[in-house]
Amino acid sequence: MIRIKTFKRITALFVLSIITQALFATSIFASMDPAEIKKRHSEAPFHITGEVIEDVKIKDLSEEKDGAYQLRKMTIEIDEVIKSEDSEAQAKSVEVFYSYLPSWRAREFVGGKPMDITIKDVIEIWLDLGEYGWEPVLSGYSVEHIRYIEKRNEPIPEPFFHYMERTMATNIQYNLNGVVMIGIAFSLLVIFYIGFRKRSTR
Repeated sequence: MIRIKTFKRITALFVLSIITQALFATSIFASMDPAEIKKRHSEAPFHITGEVIEDVKIKDLSEEKDGAYQLRKMTIEIDEVIKSEDSEAQAKSVEVFYSYLPSWRAREFVGGKPMDITIKDVIEIWLDLGEYGWEPVLSGYSVEHIRYIEKRNEPIPEPFFHYMERTMATNIQYNLNGVVMIGIAFSLLVIFYIGFRKRSTR
């Protein structure tokens, strides 16, 4: 006869699985404190709106970052200078350097907001001087889209096998909650059944 202790252990494992999933989901969707973002943006020396008219690769960093990753440069045709602390206020355009992480890799990282840029986007952006020149203060958090082009350009296409792996992982994650709940329900029914049989045989 199957012992109740065995099923208690099984139930505990299922509960542990649920907790693990909850922690994982919280990590994936964690984001910066809006108050901190607002503070950093208020300190930015250069704040503009404009249209992205060029977007080019400067350097491939895939080997250094252990996966698809690039340093890129976009050129923004300035519509409005909201804040400037130097002669950039008179400029017609500005070059902005940023780190590019493909959208198909972004889900592998906890927190942060990757850059999402394509030519003809109209954006509001907060900038600061960095290693290469003007850079977004807080990566993707420092870009607000005024016009978002639906047909996006992905400079690094997703490899086929990565696509298959990602699709399978997504499907497993999507169905996992249902599987866990069914397993818990089954375990509780078995425990109830064993308890009922014990009372019946007394």
